[in-house]
Amino acid sequence: MSLPLDRVTLLLQVQADLARAGGGRPGGAYANFFTCLVRVVEAEGRRGLWRGAGVLVVRTVGMAVAMALLRKPMKALVDWLLQSAPTDSPGKQLVGGAVAGTLSTAVSLTVVHPADTIFTLLAADLKEPRGPLGVMAYKYAGGLDALRTRVASEGALSLYRGLGWTLAGMVATQTVWFTVRYVRQRLAAAAPPPPPEHQPDMYTIVAVSGGSRLAGCLADSPLTVLSRRITLSEARTGTYTGEVGTAAAIVRADGVASLWDGASLSASRIAFSMAITVLVRALHMKMMAILENMNRQGGL
Repeated sequence: MSLPLDRVTLLLQVQADLARAGGGRPGGAYANFFTCLVRVVEAEGRRGLWRGAGVLVVRTVGMAVAMALLRKPMKALVDWLLQSAPTDSPGKQLVGGAVAGTLSTAVSLTVVHPADTIFTLLAADLKEPRGPLGVMAYKYAGGLDALRTRVASEGALSLYRGLGWTLAGMVATQTVWFTVRYVRQRLAAAAPPPPPEHQPDMYTIVAVSGGSRLAGCLADSPLTVLSRRITLSEARTGTYTGEVGTAAAIVRADGVASLWDGASLSASRIAFSMAITVLVRALHMKMMAILENMNRQGGL
């Protein structure tokens, strides 16, 4: 269901490169999410918002399988590395879980990065007049065509272009999440245990969790933008000069602020998700209170 938002976010992030390549953005720059959404629907129809859905499903399934297979081996490896640490060390369990989770995620992202590359190529591929007759068509017929074209023109290793920035974004996000978790753990350990009637309420828990997700989103956003824009760059045209060189060229050409293109949309999705979580939990608590009241009255 979030794929239309994913594609619009990606188009906002890479629109400067599409314009420089001489294609995309009919009618000028996308001013915001809504103008981008409307133009895509006008040019490609509603189905265009789901372009790359099959590749994204493969990527999601592959990520889940890789994480499931790697979780236990990585946890065992980290436990072995930390076996010399005191058993009662307050941060041992948290640090072990953070390292194991980061390693598992890093390997899984490496495995599925070719799918990320293909999705980026498809999502950035706008329907435009092509050929001598100017027929409206995509550059790529589908995921397999994008794969064949990329490998034939750039080589198999080009499927991993942008991986370094993707991994850097993952590390930044994990660092924020586990820092918040560690601070909460230390504060809870330093304070006396609260009585049952003063346990943290649902809204506090959701606010802390959502705040850490928003902070992680803002930390990851510029690295995601770099990864996607580097993925679209081409070695044969001279637009790709290595991960760091291409990133520096992007910043020089479009400014540092361009690294946060689409970040507001990603943050809005997190805020919307938080609101839905609060609503569902509030309704659940209300229903449980009603049922408990009915049972109490029935007992009387």
